[in-house]
Amino acid sequence: MTVQKITYPDVLTTEWIPLEEIQDIPDNITNLHCDTRDFCMTGSTEEFYNSSKAEDRKFCAFIRKEIKKNPEVLINKDEIIPLLTNLEEWSGRKADWRFLSFIEGPENISGSWFKYIRFYRIKGTDYFVITCRNEYKSEGLVDYKKVFTKENINQEHLYTH
Repeated sequence: MTVQKITYPDVLTTEWIPLEEIQDIPDNITNLHCDTRDFCMTGSTEEFYNSSKAEDRKFCAFIRKEIKKNPEVLINKDEIIPLLTNLEEWSGRKADWRFLSFIEGPENISGSWFKYIRFYRIKGTDYFVITCRNEYKSEGLVDYKKVFTKENINQEHLYTH
């Protein structure tokens, strides 16, 4: 059976779509969320930086400061799907469930389960990457080029099913 690649339809903001069905990311999508258990994605057109929540504003200020110190942590939108495709491949290909964790990385992520990888647009086609162990709590900014590598995936705790 051939899987038809799709460009994110409007349904992206209400449903989770398998990674292999995604062809590209439209310009109106400002944030993406990848569930690492099955590599399905959803997104939103809501601007994260326009949030009225004090906690979000504080987090945004932290992110801007970190990106200013280390701008190479930004990922271009055209790199997101290939990066996630590689992570899925390296962690056991298509599976119903996996426990994706990494050997090395910032203190808040090494050895921890990455339940979600989130991408938020900061300017133009540049996004920053954060990870989450649960649906709402961010674990912080990730230098994806250093952390998201094949050699850094913790195979011992992967448990791909």
